Amino acid sequence: MLNPITRPQAKAALPGGAIPVNPPIPVPREKVEAAVQKLAAAWSDRKLDGVLGSQFSDRDRLVDALQTKVPRDARLRVVSVQGWQVLEQHRIGGFLVSKLSVTASTQVEFGGAAGYQVRPGTNEYILTLNDGSGQ
Repeated sequence: MLNPITRPQAKAALPGGAIPVNPPIPVPREKVEAAVQKLAAAWSDRKLDGVLGSQFSDRDRLVDALQTKVPRDARLRVVSVQGWQVLEQHRIGGFLVSKLSVTASTQVEFGGAAGYQVRPGTNEYILTLNDGSGQ
């Protein structure tokens, strides 16, 4: 039996009243790193459902797998943010909304019967940041 590969929905139109920003305004490294750290903390605390978007593909399956298949003491540590790119940016209601592709080096750390283990990886995250200053 073949399982279909899930893929994101077609690119959605901007929300009503949104004004596209072109060329995009650069997003500072500090904001990107803070967002990735927040994601890693949510993963480690088993509260990932609080940071995933409602359109995230297989959202419930990921949250369930985190609860049932990942060791309880596992922690996700961000080693470095390697780079990011603004995919889409718009202004709406005083907010600057930036959709980013972020590449980060991470590692999962946990104990077990075989002792302390580290599983490194490089991952791409698609993040949406809302900047209340609108700049």
